[in-house]
Amino acid sequence: MSLLNIRRSVAEEGSTTQEEREFLVLGHPRSGTGYLSRLFRAYGFDVGHEKMGRHGISSWMFAACADTVPFSTDGSVRADFCFRNIVHVTRDPLTAIASIRFIEDCSDESRHYRRQFILICPNASPVEQAVQSWIGWNRLITAQRPSARIRLENAQVELGRFLKQLEYIPKTWRCSPSCLPGRNYNARSHAPLTWRDIKSQCSNSLYSELVEYAAELGYRVREAAES
Repeated sequence: MSLLNIRRSVAEEGSTTQEEREFLVLGHPRSGTGYLSRLFRAYGFDVGHEKMGRHGISSWMFAACADTVPFSTDGSVRADFCFRNIVHVTRDPLTAIASIRFIEDCSDESRHYRRQFILICPNASPVEQAVQSWIGWNRLITAQRPSARIRLENAQVELGRFLKQLEYIPKTWRCSPSCLPGRNYNARSHAPLTWRDIKSQCSNSLYSELVEYAAELGYRVREAAES
């Protein structure tokens, strides 16, 4: 499916045959959709991780409209639902790209699904492919004009602020620390990458695009700090 068709399919959401939900949480795989599902639950909203909840779903796969999605536990597909709010969760690109390179891209099913909707060059180096995927999938979400962008590193504060702004919760409401999910949810061990590693394994144009898009999402590249 082309990007144009994805946008068209998303624009057609709102059909009377669709079920309505409050929240759709999108992000690149390994960027916090599981954590956001748990955080929404801590605030009292049933947002399922890769399965539909009463108030919505948190699923990286729902960034695209497809007849079937891998890893779904209940068979839900985006075309069957419309959502009042799209929430885009992002993760620091340095840690995200390392996790994509060494964890997510080991899954043929995940790589095949993403390649249906964004450009990931098969002849590129593994790090370049991870960078292309991070940029492409997040741009796919950005094009859908999300209601909010939540950085994983500050998710508790930013999600609470968003819910208060839309009056889903009272402005004076505080979530009990004991109810909040651990920040290391779904963490997996893998080799690290530095910005120098990424720069040395990417073309100049791709690295420049990464730096510019990271800044657009609120992340700074800190090569100097690695010296």
